[in-house]
Amino acid sequence: MIQRLHTPVTVAAIFDHRTRQVIIKRMTYDGRDYAVQRVTYHYTRRVGRVLAHVYCAATGGAYFKLSFNAETLLWIVEEIHDHEPSSFIF
Repeated sequence: MIQRLHTPVTVAAIFDHRTRQVIIKRMTYDGRDYAVQRVTYHYTRRVGRVLAHVYCAATGGAYFKLSFNAETLLWIVEEIHDHEPSSFIF
């Protein structure tokens, strides 16, 4: 199931100056801590004049689409993809 959101989230990330990459380690969403196992995708987009970095992060039970606003320095969770099967009736 995919949930589309626009909710602030707490993110613990590290910037490696040698590789010039942001490494997301942990995030806190809705009172729960999630260990980010890997970032599967990263891209940038512009919303007006504001640059946003978008990361797709994989945790043990779900995928999160996170965006970082380069002007306000806020992290937002935009989507959650969980691994629960759909409730279709065959």
